[in-house]
Amino acid sequence: GQVKTMDLDYRLNRVGTLETKESVTVKAEAEEKVVGIFFEEGDVVEAGQLLVKLDDAKVKATTNQLKARLRQLNLQLANSERTLERKRPLVEEDLVSKQDFDDLETKLEIEKATIKEIKAQLDHNRELLKDSEVCAPFPGVTSELQVSIGDFLGIGDPVVRVVQLNPLEISFRVDEQY
Repeated sequence: GQVKTMDLDYRLNRVGTLETKESVTVKAEAEEKVVGIFFEEGDVVEAGQLLVKLDDAKVKATTNQLKARLRQLNLQLANSERTLERKRPLVEEDLVSKQDFDDLETKLEIEKATIKEIKAQLDHNRELLKDSEVCAPFPGVTSELQVSIGDFLGIGDPVVRVVQLNPLEISFRVDEQY
């Protein structure tokens, strides 16, 4: 006889369990009240999709106050710089006291430092605004919603579970003889 190569089809029927590769409980990153829920349990969501909105009214109000203060300080700084430049030659001619000039320089440095501080506070507020939005960390399906509108959340409180569906893994037992 002649030796031939051919595919053998051998089937083994087993019960398996579908398992997700990744699932995560999304947690709150801010202390605030829940004002919006934008999904229902079982919804398919995209990475970065807004799931829950926390109240950001206080942060927005503070941001507006800081922006107004920043505009005011920038005007003051521009005026202080013009005054300083006008007085610089007068100090050299002793028409303005050195003390007055030094005081003006100090005022200008304080204004610059305050502007820097306000810009840092605005950066911090931008982070707080981001933290008021709870978003999906990856594409998947939502399950186990753990909040309702009106709930007050603390940092680290669980909000919702997101389960990754692609890829799924299947696990099943195979007897040693197979």
